Amino acid sequence: NTAEAFGEFVPAEEDETSADVVFAPHALPPGLALDAATGKVCWHDLIDGDDLRARKQLVAIGTAVSPDGTRVVAGAGRYQTVFDVATGKRIWHGNGCYEGEPSTAAPAYGKDSIVTAQNWRPAVCADAGTGKVRWQFDKARSPGAAPVIRGEMVLIADGNTLFELDLGTGKVLRSKSYPFGFSVPGDFTLTERLYLKGVDGKGLVAIDRRTLEVVWQAPVGKGLIGQFAYAGRGRVVLSTTPAIVDERTVCAACADGTIGFWNLADGRKLREIRTGAPYLTGAVVSDGRVYATDMTGVLRAFEIG
Repeated sequence: NTAEAFGEFVPAEEDETSADVVFAPHALPPGLALDAATGKVCWHDLIDGDDLRARKQLVAIGTAVSPDGTRVVAGAGRYQTVFDVATGKRIWHGNGCYEGEPSTAAPAYGKDSIVTAQNWRPAVCADAGTGKVRWQFDKARSPGAAPVIRGEMVLIADGNTLFELDLGTGKVLRSKSYPFGFSVPGDFTLTERLYLKGVDGKGLVAIDRRTLEVVWQAPVGKGLIGQFAYAGRGRVVLSTTPAIVDERTVCAACADGTIGFWNLADGRKLREIRTGAPYLTGAVVSDGRVYATDMTGVLRAFEIG
């Protein structure tokens, strides 16, 4: 019914959208843009709509917007597609690489490069304008988090190892292994000094960007539910993206039914809000409030003070 309702392709109409657009990959249709103010569909594209594998890839792999805000990428491998934000027109489709198993890691969109990490397949850097593959990195086959592009460096994690790669060549600039696992959902959050990441077995960790040494570790409670493949109930893991509250504080929504707040300098826990239902998506900080949606679908907002 959904496929029939959406059809093959609906372009945007002039003056139809507000300044803000939400990109929401979905099985039917996988290429989907919504007006942020009203929820109205701006445009959508089925992208090989009869191919179930294509739908799975575009559901599993999130989206990333170009630095100038004019393009958005979704999917991986043969189904990776770059759209024009305003119209929904395809810029290119398919980078020529075979996609891996579905992953929670979204692509990273740089000035002229798109880096995609996926399960059981090498990470791929493609030309953002054409989709042509520039390089592949074979040591990142279970990423969890989205890659991060900073200048001419790509940050990517696999298993218990953190890699910094040269964006132009894919060569390893630095790497370091740790006694915890990075291959869980939830992305990196960067400050001027730290890499912040939820990990398996420890909770939230802060890694010094200059030395790659662990600055602090902040434990979380046991998950009330299994949070990802091979991780059952009771596991100690933070699988959401931490959010910066202010220059001194970081927070994270946790699967133990709490939202925790920690000191950025030393990892000391400052406060905890217990709501009782597990969180599988990260908290968002905006306009002096922390927003978080738990597994029951309840959205809560808390004043920062």
